[in-house]
Amino acid sequence: MAFDWAGLTEHIRLAIVRAVSEFRDGHRDETIYGAAVFGFYADGEIIAWPLIGVASEKSAQATDADLRWHPYDWDWSREPSDVDQRWSELLSKSARDGDDDHFDKVEARFYRSVIAACKSARKQLAAAGVIDKTCLVVAVDEAEELVAKCISKAQLRRHFPHLDAAQVERDRIAGLPVTEQVREWCDLLIADATSSDAPLGWEESREALIALGRAEPDLALDAIMSRVRETTDVPEWRWMFVIDRIRISRPDVVEYLTSRMRTARGDESASRWSAGPLVTLGHTDIVVTQFDSLNPGAYDVFGGPYRALDPDHPLDYRPLEAALTAHPEIERALVSVMGTGVTRHHDVPVGDVAALFDGLRSPWAIIRRHAAFTLLHAPLDGAGRQRFLDSLAELENDPDPEITAQVPLLRSIFADRRT
Repeated sequence: MAFDWAGLTEHIRLAIVRAVSEFRDGHRDETIYGAAVFGFYADGEIIAWPLIGVASEKSAQATDADLRWHPYDWDWSREPSDVDQRWSELLSKSARDGDDDHFDKVEARFYRSVIAACKSARKQLAAAGVIDKTCLVVAVDEAEELVAKCISKAQLRRHFPHLDAAQVERDRIAGLPVTEQVREWCDLLIADATSSDAPLGWEESREALIALGRAEPDLALDAIMSRVRETTDVPEWRWMFVIDRIRISRPDVVEYLTSRMRTARGDESASRWSAGPLVTLGHTDIVVTQFDSLNPGAYDVFGGPYRALDPDHPLDYRPLEAALTAHPEIERALVSVMGTGVTRHHDVPVGDVAALFDGLRSPWAIIRRHAAFTLLHAPLDGAGRQRFLDSLAELENDPDPEITAQVPLLRSIFADRRT
């Protein structure tokens, strides 16, 4: 059955209208300047229902530039109702009912419904005299990417000047040659770490560099490695994060990470941000060789490649098994990052299914556990589903009591997903 998007949009519109009207009824002598849908959350399993906030010119936040459009700090907000939660459940179920990027598409369409609801609710509330025509109704996500889609360019310039400046900067960079784009994003990453006036923040800078690094790895890595060696104002982990996510191994990068790990001298942060990318880039053996330099608090870096699976990098448990054989003490540290598998069903490529079934027979409990929970999210056909059920029967006699204790949970989740 197709999801009722029109019904969802109408429900959000009514929820906004009711929230603003409720606030107005209790604050007759106040002028409402804004209403915001906020508190968005989605994790690959659920799409949570957001809150609705309303603020007036009499509030303390109205005169504070940092808080005026920060609904988390507003005095009044409406929590999701039972009906809202039911819509969230239906939406989440629809998002999970697919593969590849289906969840992301459903989540994106939900945001479009919220934007449409904000526009229509504002129009209705203004026509009814509940709000002035100057009042805005916006969707405020963490990165503030939805705000501009709810209002006009003139309103954006007036009420959210920082967002208008950010868009101008994005457009400027997009028009540059790729080499200059890389340089500009590196500069912005540095600016965000050293100044509060950077037009674009760390999150956007890093994602832009990661995307450019995957498309033009040599250009991006040349620039990043130059900055790593020359810049001391930026926390080193920021550059290492980008290198880790680009996930392309190059001799100079490996040499630098190896040297940095060796000189970390047990410092947890330095260990994590040098050893982690080495593992992700396929050099677990180097980290094993330099194991004495690794802080115990960073042992979980060995689980990095298994948090989310990548179709461009086939799943391979063998490097981890070799590390566990050499240093079995790391297994306990891996539970926090691998104990429940991956969290998003479309993060499991079809090509990894065979390796996951092989993982169920690994001599290491953490790998068996990771494989079992990850297979819950895998695209299995009829034969694959039966094979998984047969494997669960075998796990009931697993030598690790923690795994045997989780078999009922695995069965329950698997049955629920099939339903």
